[in-house]
Amino acid sequence: MTNKIDQQLIEGQEVNNVDRQNQTNQDDVGNSNSPKLPNVLRNKNFLLLFLGTLVSNVGNTFYSFVVSFYILAITNNNAIIQGAFLATCGVVFLLFSTVGGVLADRYNKAKIIYICDFIKGGIIIISAVVIYFCIANDMVILQIVVLFIMGIVSNIIGAIFSPATSSLTPYIVKPMQLQQANSYFSVLNSLQGIVGILIAGIIYSILPIMWLFVLIGILYVLSGISEIFIRYDFVKKEGTITIKNVFADFVQGIRYLKPEKALVGLIMGILFVNFFLTPYMSNGAPYFIKTYLNGEYLLSSVVKPEMWQSIWSVCVGAGSLIMGLIVSHKAQKAKYGKSIKLWMLLMAVAMTIAPISFYIFVYTKLSVSAYLIITSCLLFFFGLSVVNINIPVATIIQSRVDKDMLAKVSSVLNIGSMGLTPIASMLGGVIIGLLGLGAVLIFCSVGFLFTAILISSNKSINSL
Repeated sequence: MTNKIDQQLIEGQEVNNVDRQNQTNQDDVGNSNSPKLPNVLRNKNFLLLFLGTLVSNVGNTFYSFVVSFYILAITNNNAIIQGAFLATCGVVFLLFSTVGGVLADRYNKAKIIYICDFIKGGIIIISAVVIYFCIANDMVILQIVVLFIMGIVSNIIGAIFSPATSSLTPYIVKPMQLQQANSYFSVLNSLQGIVGILIAGIIYSILPIMWLFVLIGILYVLSGISEIFIRYDFVKKEGTITIKNVFADFVQGIRYLKPEKALVGLIMGILFVNFFLTPYMSNGAPYFIKTYLNGEYLLSSVVKPEMWQSIWSVCVGAGSLIMGLIVSHKAQKAKYGKSIKLWMLLMAVAMTIAPISFYIFVYTKLSVSAYLIITSCLLFFFGLSVVNINIPVATIIQSRVDKDMLAKVSSVLNIGSMGLTPIASMLGGVIIGLLGLGAVLIFCSVGFLFTAILISSNKSINSL
Protein backbone atom coordinates (compact mmCIF):
# COMPACT_ATOMS: atom_id res chain seq x y z
CA MET A 1 0.00 0.00 0.00
CA THR A 2 7.78 0.52 10.67
CA ASN A 3 9.93 -0.06 13.17
CA LYS A 4 13.11 -1.99 12.47
CA ILE A 5 13.35 -5.67 13.35
CA ASP A 6 16.88 -7.01 13.70
CA GLN A 7 16.31 -10.18 11.68
CA GLN A 8 13.94 -10.80 8.80
CA LEU A 9 12.00 -14.04 8.45
CA ILE A 10 14.27 -16.96 7.66
CA GLU A 11 12.84 -20.31 6.54
CA GLY A 12 9.49 -19.97 8.28
CA GLN A 13 10.81 -18.42 11.50
CA GLU A 14 8.10 -16.29 13.11
CA VAL A 15 8.94 -12.80 14.32
CA ASN A 16 7.01 -11.70 17.38
CA ASN A 17 8.58 -8.26 17.39
CA VAL A 18 5.89 -7.16 14.94
CA ASP A 19 3.15 -7.66 17.51
CA ARG A 20 5.05 -5.60 20.10
CA GLN A 21 5.71 -2.95 17.46
CA ASN A 22 2.03 -2.81 16.50
CA GLN A 23 1.01 -2.46 20.14
CA THR A 24 3.47 0.41 20.56
CA ASN A 25 2.13 2.16 17.47
CA GLN A 26 -1.46 1.69 18.63
CA ASP A 27 -0.63 3.07 22.06
CA ASP A 28 0.89 6.12 20.39
CA VAL A 29 -2.20 6.57 18.23
CA GLY A 30 -4.49 6.51 21.18
CA ASN A 31 -2.38 8.82 23.32
CA SER A 32 -4.09 12.21 23.32
CA ASN A 33 -1.18 13.76 25.22
CA SER A 34 1.29 13.15 22.38
CA PRO A 35 2.74 16.39 21.01
CA LYS A 36 1.28 17.56 17.73
CA LEU A 37 3.64 16.79 14.85
CA PRO A 38 4.43 19.40 12.19
CA ASN A 39 2.74 19.12 8.81
CA VAL A 40 4.40 16.38 6.78
CA LEU A 41 4.84 18.76 3.81
CA ARG A 42 7.49 20.58 5.85
CA ASN A 43 9.62 17.46 5.48
CA LYS A 44 11.97 18.22 2.56
CA ASN A 45 12.30 14.60 1.45
CA PHE A 46 8.56 14.02 1.52
CA LEU A 47 7.95 17.27 -0.36
CA LEU A 48 10.39 16.21 -3.10
CA LEU A 49 8.71 12.81 -3.35
CA PHE A 50 5.30 14.50 -3.39
CA LEU A 51 6.28 16.91 -6.18
CA GLY A 52 7.93 14.15 -8.19
CA THR A 53 4.84 11.98 -7.81
CA LEU A 54 2.65 14.91 -8.84
CA VAL A 55 4.42 15.35 -12.17
CA SER A 56 4.79 11.60 -12.74
CA ASN A 57 1.09 11.02 -12.05
CA VAL A 58 0.09 13.66 -14.56
CA GLY A 59 2.20 11.75 -17.10
CA ASN A 60 0.48 8.49 -16.09
CA THR A 61 -2.93 10.13 -16.45
CA PHE A 62 -2.19 11.45 -19.92
CA TYR A 63 -0.71 8.10 -20.99
CA SER A 64 -3.64 5.97 -19.77
CA PHE A 65 -6.21 8.32 -21.30
CA VAL A 66 -4.46 8.59 -24.65
CA VAL A 67 -3.68 4.89 -25.17
CA SER A 68 -7.17 3.61 -24.27
CA PHE A 69 -8.92 5.89 -26.75
CA TYR A 70 -6.26 5.68 -29.45
CA ILE A 71 -6.41 1.87 -29.61
CA LEU A 72 -10.19 2.04 -30.04
CA ALA A 73 -9.79 4.79 -32.65
CA ILE A 74 -7.32 2.91 -34.89
CA THR A 75 -9.04 -0.51 -34.54
CA ASN A 76 -12.59 0.60 -35.42
CA ASN A 77 -13.75 0.39 -31.81
CA ASN A 78 -12.48 -3.18 -31.25
CA ALA A 79 -13.02 -3.82 -27.53
CA ILE A 80 -11.27 -7.22 -27.69
CA ILE A 81 -7.97 -5.67 -28.85
CA GLN A 82 -8.28 -3.02 -26.16
CA GLY A 83 -8.93 -5.74 -23.57
CA ALA A 84 -5.92 -7.72 -24.82
CA PHE A 85 -3.73 -4.62 -24.44
CA LEU A 86 -4.91 -3.99 -20.87
CA ALA A 87 -4.51 -7.67 -19.99
CA THR A 88 -0.99 -7.86 -21.43
CA CYS A 89 0.11 -4.79 -19.48
CA GLY A 90 -1.42 -6.19 -16.29
CA VAL A 91 0.29 -9.57 -16.62
CA VAL A 92 3.68 -7.95 -17.23
CA PHE A 93 3.24 -5.67 -14.21
CA LEU A 94 2.41 -8.59 -11.94
CA LEU A 95 5.25 -10.80 -13.18
CA PHE A 96 7.87 -8.12 -12.62
CA SER A 97 6.48 -6.93 -9.28
CA THR A 98 8.50 -9.69 -7.60
CA VAL A 99 11.69 -8.30 -9.13
CA GLY A 100 10.68 -4.79 -8.08
CA GLY A 101 10.33 -5.82 -4.46
CA VAL A 102 13.75 -7.45 -4.38
CA LEU A 103 15.45 -4.43 -5.98
CA ALA A 104 13.72 -2.00 -3.62
CA ASP A 105 14.90 -3.98 -0.58
CA ARG A 106 18.51 -4.19 -1.77
CA TYR A 107 19.15 -0.84 -3.45
CA ASN A 108 18.51 2.84 -2.81
CA LYS A 109 14.77 3.32 -3.24
CA ALA A 110 15.04 6.99 -4.22
CA LYS A 111 17.58 6.13 -6.91
CA ILE A 112 15.31 3.40 -8.30
CA ILE A 113 12.43 5.88 -8.47
CA TYR A 114 14.20 8.58 -10.47
CA ILE A 115 16.00 6.14 -12.78
CA CYS A 116 12.65 4.54 -13.61
CA ASP A 117 11.12 7.94 -14.42
CA PHE A 118 14.06 8.87 -16.67
CA ILE A 119 13.91 5.56 -18.55
CA LYS A 120 10.13 5.67 -18.96
CA GLY A 121 10.27 9.25 -20.22
CA GLY A 122 12.94 8.38 -22.77
CA ILE A 123 11.07 5.30 -24.03
CA ILE A 124 7.83 7.22 -24.56
CA ILE A 125 9.61 10.00 -26.47
CA ILE A 126 11.27 7.40 -28.72
CA SER A 127 7.88 5.74 -29.25
CA ALA A 128 6.45 9.11 -30.33
CA VAL A 129 9.00 9.27 -33.15
CA VAL A 130 8.14 5.72 -34.30
CA ILE A 131 4.39 6.42 -34.21
CA TYR A 132 4.92 9.60 -36.25
CA PHE A 133 6.63 7.43 -38.90
CA CYS A 134 3.75 4.90 -38.78
CA ILE A 135 1.07 7.57 -39.19
CA ALA A 136 2.94 9.17 -42.09
CA ASN A 137 3.04 5.80 -43.88
CA ASP A 138 -0.46 4.63 -42.85
CA MET A 139 0.89 1.60 -40.94
CA VAL A 140 -1.92 0.79 -38.48
CA ILE A 141 -0.72 -2.69 -37.53
CA LEU A 142 2.76 -1.40 -36.71
CA GLN A 143 1.19 1.31 -34.55
CA ILE A 144 -0.65 -1.37 -32.55
CA VAL A 145 2.60 -3.34 -32.19
CA VAL A 146 4.43 -0.23 -30.98
CA LEU A 147 1.69 0.52 -28.43
CA PHE A 148 1.85 -3.06 -27.11
CA ILE A 149 5.65 -2.93 -26.84
CA MET A 150 5.52 0.44 -25.13
CA GLY A 151 2.86 -0.86 -22.73
CA ILE A 152 4.97 -3.91 -21.88
CA VAL A 153 8.15 -1.92 -21.25
CA SER A 154 6.30 0.78 -19.29
CA ASN A 155 4.73 -1.83 -17.02
CA ILE A 156 8.06 -3.55 -16.41
CA ILE A 157 9.40 -0.20 -15.25
CA GLY A 158 6.21 0.49 -13.29
CA ALA A 159 6.53 -2.87 -11.50
CA ILE A 160 10.03 -1.88 -10.36
CA PHE A 161 8.94 1.68 -9.54
CA SER A 162 5.86 0.80 -7.45
CA PRO A 163 7.45 -1.20 -4.55
CA ALA A 164 10.23 1.39 -4.22
CA THR A 165 7.71 4.22 -3.95
CA SER A 166 5.32 2.49 -1.55
CA SER A 167 8.13 1.37 0.76
CA LEU A 168 10.00 4.70 0.79
CA THR A 169 7.39 6.75 2.70
CA PRO A 170 7.96 5.12 6.14
CA TYR A 171 11.69 5.87 5.79
CA ILE A 172 11.20 9.62 5.34
CA VAL A 173 8.21 10.42 7.61
CA LYS A 174 7.43 9.74 11.27
CA PRO A 175 5.11 6.78 12.10
CA MET A 176 2.37 9.12 13.34
CA GLN A 177 2.48 11.04 10.04
CA LEU A 178 1.71 8.03 7.84
CA GLN A 179 -2.03 8.68 7.62
CA GLN A 180 -1.41 12.35 6.79
CA ALA A 181 1.19 11.42 4.17
CA ASN A 182 -1.16 8.88 2.56
CA SER A 183 -3.98 11.44 2.69
CA TYR A 184 -1.86 13.97 0.79
CA PHE A 185 -1.07 11.36 -1.84
CA SER A 186 -4.80 10.68 -2.08
CA VAL A 187 -5.47 14.40 -2.55
CA LEU A 188 -2.74 14.42 -5.19
CA ASN A 189 -4.37 11.54 -7.05
CA SER A 190 -7.70 13.33 -6.83
CA LEU A 191 -6.31 16.54 -8.30
CA GLN A 192 -4.72 14.41 -10.99
CA GLY A 193 -8.13 12.91 -11.73
CA ILE A 194 -9.73 16.36 -11.91
CA VAL A 195 -7.12 18.50 -13.61
CA GLY A 196 -4.99 15.86 -15.34
CA ILE A 197 -7.82 14.01 -17.08
CA LEU A 198 -9.58 17.25 -18.00
CA ILE A 199 -6.42 18.61 -19.61
CA ALA A 200 -5.73 15.22 -21.21
CA GLY A 201 -9.17 15.25 -22.86
CA ILE A 202 -8.65 18.76 -24.19
CA ILE A 203 -5.13 18.09 -25.46
CA TYR A 204 -6.17 14.76 -27.00
CA SER A 205 -8.81 16.56 -29.05
CA ILE A 206 -6.40 19.19 -30.43
CA LEU A 207 -2.91 17.60 -30.56
CA PRO A 208 -1.63 14.68 -32.68
CA ILE A 209 -0.85 11.52 -30.71
CA MET A 210 2.94 11.79 -31.16
CA TRP A 211 3.09 15.26 -29.59
CA LEU A 212 1.08 13.98 -26.65
CA PHE A 213 3.66 11.23 -26.15
CA VAL A 214 6.48 13.78 -26.28
CA LEU A 215 4.71 15.83 -23.60
CA ILE A 216 4.22 12.72 -21.43
CA GLY A 217 7.88 11.79 -21.78
CA ILE A 218 8.98 15.27 -20.70
CA LEU A 219 6.75 15.04 -17.60
CA TYR A 220 8.44 11.80 -16.52
CA VAL A 221 11.87 13.37 -16.96
CA LEU A 222 10.86 16.39 -14.85
CA SER A 223 9.58 14.04 -12.17
CA GLY A 224 12.92 12.24 -12.10
CA ILE A 225 14.80 15.52 -11.66
CA SER A 226 12.78 16.30 -8.49
CA GLU A 227 13.40 12.83 -7.04
CA ILE A 228 17.18 12.98 -7.48
CA PHE A 229 17.49 15.10 -4.31
CA ILE A 230 15.62 12.72 -1.94
CA ARG A 231 17.85 11.50 0.90
CA TYR A 232 17.28 8.88 3.60
CA ASP A 233 19.34 6.47 5.72
CA PHE A 234 20.14 3.68 3.29
CA VAL A 235 22.17 0.58 4.09
CA LYS A 236 23.06 -1.50 1.06
CA LYS A 237 22.57 -5.24 1.41
CA GLU A 238 25.20 -7.67 0.26
CA GLY A 239 24.64 -10.21 -2.48
CA THR A 240 23.74 -10.24 -6.14
CA ILE A 241 20.31 -10.42 -7.75
CA THR A 242 19.55 -13.85 -9.20
CA ILE A 243 16.35 -15.62 -10.18
CA LYS A 244 16.78 -17.80 -7.11
CA ASN A 245 17.06 -14.71 -4.88
CA VAL A 246 13.98 -13.16 -6.45
CA PHE A 247 11.95 -16.29 -5.80
CA ALA A 248 13.36 -16.69 -2.27
CA ASP A 249 12.57 -13.08 -1.36
CA PHE A 250 9.04 -13.39 -2.72
CA VAL A 251 8.49 -16.55 -0.67
CA GLN A 252 9.92 -14.74 2.34
CA GLY A 253 7.36 -11.98 1.85
CA ILE A 254 4.57 -14.59 1.76
CA ARG A 255 5.86 -16.23 4.94
CA TYR A 256 6.03 -12.86 6.63
CA LEU A 257 2.36 -12.28 5.85
CA LYS A 258 1.24 -15.79 6.80
CA PRO A 259 0.55 -14.96 10.49
CA GLU A 260 -1.36 -11.79 9.42
CA LYS A 261 -4.56 -13.66 8.60
CA ALA A 262 -6.80 -10.59 8.85
CA LEU A 263 -4.61 -8.59 6.46
CA VAL A 264 -4.38 -11.51 4.03
CA GLY A 265 -8.17 -11.89 4.14
CA LEU A 266 -8.62 -8.19 3.35
CA ILE A 267 -6.14 -8.31 0.45
CA MET A 268 -7.86 -11.38 -1.02
CA GLY A 269 -11.12 -9.48 -0.83
CA ILE A 270 -9.58 -6.50 -2.60
CA LEU A 271 -8.28 -8.91 -5.26
CA PHE A 272 -11.86 -9.77 -6.26
CA VAL A 273 -13.10 -6.19 -5.80
CA ASN A 274 -10.50 -5.08 -8.36
CA PHE A 275 -11.43 -8.00 -10.61
CA PHE A 276 -15.06 -6.90 -10.83
CA LEU A 277 -14.30 -3.17 -10.93
CA THR A 278 -11.71 -3.35 -13.75
CA PRO A 279 -14.04 -4.17 -16.69
CA TYR A 280 -16.42 -1.40 -15.62
CA MET A 281 -13.75 1.29 -15.39
CA SER A 282 -11.19 0.21 -18.00
CA ASN A 283 -13.30 -1.49 -20.67
CA GLY A 284 -16.84 -0.22 -20.19
CA ALA A 285 -16.39 3.55 -19.99
CA PRO A 286 -14.32 4.05 -23.19
CA TYR A 287 -16.54 1.59 -25.11
CA PHE A 288 -19.74 3.37 -24.03
CA ILE A 289 -18.34 6.73 -25.11
CA LYS A 290 -17.18 5.49 -28.51
CA THR A 291 -20.41 3.53 -29.17
CA TYR A 292 -23.32 5.47 -27.70
CA LEU A 293 -22.26 9.13 -27.77
CA ASN A 294 -22.73 9.60 -31.49
CA GLY A 295 -25.81 11.80 -31.55
CA GLU A 296 -27.48 14.24 -29.20
CA TYR A 297 -26.40 13.92 -25.58
CA LEU A 298 -25.86 16.11 -22.54
CA LEU A 299 -23.60 19.08 -23.44
CA SER A 300 -23.07 17.67 -26.96
CA SER A 301 -22.92 21.20 -28.38
CA VAL A 302 -19.78 22.04 -26.39
CA VAL A 303 -18.29 18.70 -25.27
CA LYS A 304 -16.84 16.08 -27.59
CA PRO A 305 -17.59 12.42 -26.70
CA GLU A 306 -14.06 11.72 -25.40
CA MET A 307 -14.41 14.64 -22.98
CA TRP A 308 -16.98 12.65 -21.03
CA GLN A 309 -14.18 10.32 -19.95
CA SER A 310 -12.54 13.42 -18.51
CA ILE A 311 -15.76 14.55 -16.84
CA TRP A 312 -16.23 11.14 -15.21
CA SER A 313 -12.64 11.16 -13.99
CA VAL A 314 -13.25 14.64 -12.58
CA CYS A 315 -16.24 13.23 -10.67
CA VAL A 316 -14.08 10.48 -9.15
CA GLY A 317 -11.34 12.99 -8.43
CA ALA A 318 -13.70 15.48 -6.82
CA GLY A 319 -15.09 12.86 -4.45
CA SER A 320 -11.59 11.64 -3.61
CA LEU A 321 -10.31 15.20 -3.12
CA ILE A 322 -13.08 16.12 -0.69
CA MET A 323 -12.68 12.94 1.35
CA GLY A 324 -8.88 13.09 1.20
CA LEU A 325 -8.88 16.58 2.67
CA ILE A 326 -11.25 15.43 5.42
CA VAL A 327 -9.13 12.39 6.30
CA SER A 328 -5.90 14.43 6.26
CA HIS A 329 -7.22 16.45 9.23
CA LYS A 330 -8.39 13.41 11.21
CA ALA A 331 -6.37 11.72 13.92
CA GLN A 332 -4.75 8.43 12.95
CA LYS A 333 -6.83 5.50 14.23
CA ALA A 334 -5.71 2.33 15.96
CA LYS A 335 -8.14 0.19 13.90
CA TYR A 336 -9.83 0.65 10.52
CA GLY A 337 -11.33 -2.77 9.76
CA LYS A 338 -15.02 -2.04 10.40
CA SER A 339 -14.85 1.23 8.49
CA ILE A 340 -13.27 -0.46 5.46
CA LYS A 341 -15.99 -3.13 5.41
CA LEU A 342 -18.75 -0.53 5.61
CA TRP A 343 -17.42 1.52 2.68
CA MET A 344 -16.98 -1.62 0.56
CA LEU A 345 -20.63 -2.54 1.14
CA LEU A 346 -21.76 0.98 0.26
CA MET A 347 -19.72 0.85 -2.97
CA ALA A 348 -21.23 -2.53 -3.84
CA VAL A 349 -24.79 -1.29 -3.35
CA ALA A 350 -24.04 1.80 -5.47
CA MET A 351 -22.52 -0.43 -8.17
CA THR A 352 -25.88 -2.13 -8.77
CA ILE A 353 -27.17 1.18 -10.13
CA ALA A 354 -24.87 0.91 -13.18
CA PRO A 355 -26.64 -1.91 -15.09
CA ILE A 356 -30.10 -0.79 -13.97
CA SER A 357 -29.61 2.73 -15.30
CA PHE A 358 -28.01 1.42 -18.51
CA TYR A 359 -31.01 -0.77 -19.41
CA ILE A 360 -33.57 1.87 -18.40
CA PHE A 361 -32.03 4.86 -20.17
CA VAL A 362 -29.53 3.64 -22.82
CA TYR A 363 -30.70 0.21 -23.98
CA THR A 364 -34.26 1.51 -24.44
CA LYS A 365 -32.91 4.75 -25.97
CA LEU A 366 -34.94 6.68 -23.43
CA SER A 367 -32.23 9.17 -22.44
CA VAL A 368 -28.48 8.83 -22.82
CA SER A 369 -28.16 12.15 -20.98
CA ALA A 370 -29.86 10.69 -17.90
CA TYR A 371 -27.35 7.82 -17.90
CA LEU A 372 -24.49 10.32 -18.10
CA ILE A 373 -25.81 12.19 -15.07
CA ILE A 374 -26.42 9.02 -13.03
CA THR A 375 -22.97 7.64 -13.86
CA SER A 376 -21.36 10.96 -12.89
CA CYS A 377 -23.06 10.85 -9.47
CA LEU A 378 -22.13 7.18 -9.07
CA LEU A 379 -18.46 7.86 -9.81
CA PHE A 380 -18.42 10.82 -7.42
CA PHE A 381 -19.55 8.45 -4.67
CA PHE A 382 -16.89 5.94 -5.74
CA GLY A 383 -14.32 8.70 -5.25
CA LEU A 384 -15.54 9.26 -1.70
CA SER A 385 -15.52 5.53 -0.97
CA VAL A 386 -12.14 4.60 -2.43
CA VAL A 387 -10.34 7.11 -0.20
CA ASN A 388 -11.97 5.55 2.87
CA ILE A 389 -10.56 2.19 1.76
CA ASN A 390 -7.18 3.02 0.22
CA ILE A 391 -5.81 5.35 2.92
CA PRO A 392 -6.63 2.99 5.80
CA VAL A 393 -5.22 -0.04 3.93
CA ALA A 394 -1.97 1.81 3.12
CA THR A 395 -1.66 3.06 6.71
CA ILE A 396 -2.29 -0.43 8.11
CA ILE A 397 0.40 -1.96 5.90
CA GLN A 398 2.99 0.73 6.59
CA SER A 399 2.32 0.57 10.34
CA ARG A 400 2.28 -3.22 10.76
CA VAL A 401 5.06 -4.30 8.42
CA ASP A 402 8.74 -4.00 9.35
CA LYS A 403 10.44 -1.40 7.15
CA ASP A 404 13.12 -3.85 6.01
CA MET A 405 10.40 -6.17 4.72
CA LEU A 406 8.05 -3.53 3.31
CA ALA A 407 9.19 -3.70 -0.33
CA LYS A 408 8.96 -7.52 -0.44
CA VAL A 409 5.57 -7.42 1.22
CA SER A 410 4.44 -4.65 -1.15
CA SER A 411 5.30 -6.88 -4.10
CA VAL A 412 3.31 -9.75 -2.63
CA LEU A 413 0.38 -7.43 -1.90
CA ASN A 414 0.52 -5.95 -5.42
CA ILE A 415 0.16 -9.42 -6.86
CA GLY A 416 -2.37 -10.36 -4.19
CA SER A 417 -4.62 -7.36 -4.85
CA MET A 418 -4.14 -7.01 -8.63
CA GLY A 419 -3.48 -10.61 -9.68
CA LEU A 420 -6.77 -11.09 -11.50
CA THR A 421 -7.03 -7.69 -13.21
CA PRO A 422 -5.35 -8.83 -16.47
CA ILE A 423 -7.91 -11.63 -16.72
CA ALA A 424 -10.64 -9.14 -15.86
CA SER A 425 -9.50 -6.75 -18.62
CA MET A 426 -9.43 -9.52 -21.22
CA LEU A 427 -12.73 -10.97 -20.02
CA GLY A 428 -14.34 -7.54 -20.04
CA GLY A 429 -13.34 -7.00 -23.66
CA VAL A 430 -14.64 -10.44 -24.68
CA ILE A 431 -17.99 -10.00 -22.87
CA ILE A 432 -18.52 -6.57 -24.46
CA GLY A 433 -17.53 -7.89 -27.88
CA LEU A 434 -19.89 -10.91 -27.69
CA LEU A 435 -22.76 -9.82 -25.44
CA GLY A 436 -22.62 -6.03 -25.26
CA LEU A 437 -22.00 -3.44 -22.57
CA GLY A 438 -25.08 -4.31 -20.48
CA ALA A 439 -23.81 -7.86 -19.88
CA VAL A 440 -20.47 -6.68 -18.52
CA LEU A 441 -22.21 -4.18 -16.22
CA ILE A 442 -24.36 -6.96 -14.74
CA PHE A 443 -21.29 -9.18 -14.35
CA CYS A 444 -19.39 -6.44 -12.51
CA SER A 445 -22.19 -5.35 -10.19
CA VAL A 446 -23.25 -8.85 -9.10
CA GLY A 447 -19.65 -9.96 -8.55
CA PHE A 448 -18.76 -6.79 -6.62
CA LEU A 449 -21.80 -7.16 -4.34
CA PHE A 450 -21.07 -10.83 -3.63
CA THR A 451 -17.43 -10.04 -2.80
CA ALA A 452 -18.35 -7.16 -0.48
CA ILE A 453 -20.76 -9.42 1.42
CA LEU A 454 -18.03 -12.04 1.90
CA ILE A 455 -15.58 -9.38 3.16
CA SER A 456 -18.13 -7.99 5.60
CA SER A 457 -18.68 -11.48 7.04
CA ASN A 458 -14.96 -11.89 7.83
CA LYS A 459 -14.81 -10.92 11.51
CA SER A 460 -11.00 -11.07 11.68
CA ILE A 461 -10.76 -7.92 9.53
CA ASN A 462 -12.27 -5.96 12.45
CA SER A 463 -8.92 -6.29 14.24
CA LEU A 464 -7.05 -4.26 11.60
